[in-house]
Amino acid sequence: MSWFSLKLIALILMFGEHFVAFFPNTFSPEINTVIMYLGRIVAAIFFFLAVEWYHKTSSKIRYLIRLFSWAWIMFVWDYWVTMLTWAVVWRDIPPLWNNIFLSIAMWVSMIWSIDATKKFWKIDKIKSTFFGILTFIIICASAFTEASIYGILMFLVFYFSYWNKKVLAIAYSILCIFVFWLESGAPQEYAILYMNIQWAMILALPLMLLYNWQRGKYRLKYLFYLFYPLHLWILYFLSEFYK
Repeated sequence: MSWFSLKLIALILMFGEHFVAFFPNTFSPEINTVIMYLGRIVAAIFFFLAVEWYHKTSSKIRYLIRLFSWAWIMFVWDYWVTMLTWAVVWRDIPPLWNNIFLSIAMWVSMIWSIDATKKFWKIDKIKSTFFGILTFIIICASAFTEASIYGILMFLVFYFSYWNKKVLAIAYSILCIFVFWLESGAPQEYAILYMNIQWAMILALPLMLLYNWQRGKYRLKYLFYLFYPLHLWILYFLSEFYK
């Protein structure tokens, strides 16, 4: 399975997950639950591919600049789309705050800093210590972004298991079991099956193991960068307009 195929699957499932989030009464609760389960695959695949692109890009600096630029664009336009929607519907509405670009940008910065720490470890302890501290700061700061601590742990798993599918399968499975254990303590009966379902990200593992390290026939480099914000802004506006 190619890079493009993985990304296309993630985009389709992401749209489905966001659609039922904005329009929860469109389908039956059972169908919504199935779509939400499949949606747990999305973040894992995008993080997996972000680490892959980090290792293969010709310029990590340009990659980081692009990520942070889109994070800023998303931040600004989330605000303006919220204001536009408020002006149209003329009532109190929840703000739109989604910005996975910022999370990915922070974590790519994190693994870049980890690489620098390892690079300077034997030749310059001062620089190595600096980047080690920088890594810690980035981890702490990124915990407050959209994907939170789970995203950080996924990114670290993908980074340290890069190009080793056996390690990936073991480490990612352990992470999913850990998440299941954390979420199983909810007081609501059966919450682990219909509310706290982040552990269902384990469904992404077979797809990642099928990845063939090839880009695929089509690149469409900016497909995700455009589709992610546009579909969110449209769904957000329509959901508030038709309430």
